[in-house]
Amino acid sequence: MANIIVNSAYNTIQNDNTFNNLSNTSIQAYNSKFTPYIGENIFGSNVKALCDQVRANNITDSTKQVKIIYTNNMIEAITSEEIQTLKSQLKTEKKYKVEAEYSETTKLIERITITE
Repeated sequence: MANIIVNSAYNTIQNDNTFNNLSNTSIQAYNSKFTPYIGENIFGSNVKALCDQVRANNITDSTKQVKIIYTNNMIEAITSEEIQTLKSQLKTEKKYKVEAEYSETTKLIERITITE
């Protein structure tokens, strides 16, 4: 029993160290999937493309989930279905403000906020 607890704690520490030891290149590569869509006056078509990028990321890497928050409709989305619902609320011709929040520990984008 003690061995299981020690192994579990060791694995948790190893996982934390994996995130803490990401190189600047790895961090930039990861964040670059999202940063082209960050800014003010971003067309809805680009925001929808960002939603697709986040959905693909969340499907392929369950350890680095990105949450999207659409403030105007009070929608928070992580899963494919939630992101699709959020995406359907966006208007292609409208412009949006898109902001990113970064994890203090990993420096990876962990939350994206969309505002009209």
